[in-house]
Amino acid sequence: AQYIMEMRHVQPVGPYSILGYSFGGAIAFEMAQQLVACRESVAFLGFLDSGFPGCSLARDVSFIERMLLHARTMAHRGSMTRLAAYVWRRIGQVWIRTGRRLRRAMHSTPPSPSDDALQKVVAANKGAWLAYVPRMWHGPLTMFAGLDLENIWGDSRSRWAEVIDGKLDVVWVPGTHGGVLEPPHVSILAQAMNDRLRRSRVIGVEPGVRAD
Repeated sequence: AQYIMEMRHVQPVGPYSILGYSFGGAIAFEMAQQLVACRESVAFLGFLDSGFPGCSLARDVSFIERMLLHARTMAHRGSMTRLAAYVWRRIGQVWIRTGRRLRRAMHSTPPSPSDDALQKVVAANKGAWLAYVPRMWHGPLTMFAGLDLENIWGDSRSRWAEVIDGKLDVVWVPGTHGGVLEPPHVSILAQAMNDRLRRSRVIGVEPGVRAD
């Protein structure tokens, strides 16, 4: 509700175009539901690299489950060239993360009050994520997905497809979960978003369609 209030300061009435990144996908989904329940119209609803609420992150699951996720992705790579590129990219990401953890451990300091506050926010977000149960959405949904979407969230596409009765449009974009927002991938993502937004304006929406 707070996000809707802030949005209405900028745009008092619809049709609205809403998109959420990562955890924000579930927030965007609920915002759209609340807007439609108030007889507002939502012209575009989209996610960027978002999982399905209640699903554990890949880093929260066991080592064996994580390896199975990677194996499934590698099986879809097809050619040996693409497979080798994927393997080397994952090795590089692990190397970078390991280096960051070592540097943090070497320069660790006692947690500050701001660190404690941040941890409380993270815990609250995770609790909301695990508890949220999406209602049926009567309309289309666009998912912009990075190349490692399934390694992070599992098969979120089929889960979202179960709670919408419109078209699920999956747009694959280059880059990892964080890399999609960085050059050079972000320019490709921006083009894909602009294309989908233009389509939504051409198709239009029926104002005040109510969701269950």
